[in-house]
Amino acid sequence: MKALFEHVGSFKNILFVYSDPGGAKPILSFVALFRKTYPKLSITVISDRKYSFSKEFSDVEIVTNIEDWLRQNNGFDFVFTGTSYTSNIEVLSLKWAIQRKLTTLSFVDHWSSMKNRFNYQDQFYLPSTVLVIDAKAKSNAIQDEIEENRVEIIENPYHQYLSTWQPQLSRNDFLAELELDQEKFQVVTFAPDPVSNLDWLSKYGEDESTILNTILSSLLELKMTNIQILVQPHPNQDIALLRAVIDRKEFKILKIKVLFEVDVPTLLWHSDIVIGLFSNILLEAVIFNTPVIRYIPSSIPDYMEKSIGTKITDKATFKDYILNFMLHLD
Repeated sequence: MKALFEHVGSFKNILFVYSDPGGAKPILSFVALFRKTYPKLSITVISDRKYSFSKEFSDVEIVTNIEDWLRQNNGFDFVFTGTSYTSNIEVLSLKWAIQRKLTTLSFVDHWSSMKNRFNYQDQFYLPSTVLVIDAKAKSNAIQDEIEENRVEIIENPYHQYLSTWQPQLSRNDFLAELELDQEKFQVVTFAPDPVSNLDWLSKYGEDESTILNTILSSLLELKMTNIQILVQPHPNQDIALLRAVIDRKEFKILKIKVLFEVDVPTLLWHSDIVIGLFSNILLEAVIFNTPVIRYIPSSIPDYMEKSIGTKITDKATFKDYILNFMLHLD
C-alpha cells in the first residue's frame, strides 16, 4: 500500500466520492489513512447516501446533483472513488476528472461487473488505477477488458480497521437495543446479497428470497423455534421480497426480526453464526471469528475467491450442518 500511494503527498486537494455501502467503508478508511499520513492535505468527502457508520471516520457532504456540485467545487487535483451499480455519482466524478486530466483512483469492493461500474451513457470512464480486493477480482477485471496495467490488488483498508475494533455494547445491551429478549438463545444472522435486482430467479432459479425460504423452512423442520433470526438487508435490497417470505403463515412460529440502522460490526460480533452468499459482511464476520455459512445453491455462480466459512449448496447439507453446529454451541 505504501508504494501505491507514495505520490499522494504531492497533491493538495483530494476529492473522495462514494455511494454504495460496500465502497463507502473502504473509501472512508482510505480517508482516515490519508489524513493520518498526510495531515497537510485538503480532503473533501461526498456521497449521495447517508450512513450512520460514516461518523466514525469523517464528515461527509451529501450531494444530490454531482454535476452542479462540481461546477461550484472544482479545485481538486486528485479524485478517489468507490463504485456502485445503483448510482452515477462516482462515474460522473470520474468523467469530470478525466476530462481535466486529473489523477484518478477507484476501489472496487466486489468481483463482478467490473467494467460496467465505469459506464455512463455507453461511454466508459476508467480511472488511472483500479484497486481490487484479490487475484480473482483482478482476473475478472482483465477479462472485462480493463487493461492489466491499470489494475492493482490491495487489502481492503476497512478490514484492517476492523482487526482492532471492539464493540461498545455487551451482548445483552445490544439485544436490548434491538428490543429483543435477553434470555439465552442462539442468534443467527442472515445477510443476503440483493441478487434479485439482477433477476437471478429467472436466470438461475434462485435469489435471496428462495435462499431465505430454505433457511427458515430448514429451521422449522428441525424444530429450532427458539433461535433468534436476524435479517440484515443490503441497502439496495427489495425489502418487500424478503417480507413476503418472512410473513408466510408457516414461519409465524419463528423468531425473526428485520434490522434497519443497526451497527453492523456489533451485530456480527454478537451473532453466533452469519449466513450469506458473497457479501463483504461475511469477510467482516470472519475477522471477528464469527462462524460463517455461505449458502450457494449449485445453480448460481460463486464470485468469491477467498475460502471463508463453510460453503453449502443444498438444503439437506444445510440442515445437517446447522443442527450439529447448534448442538455443539456453548
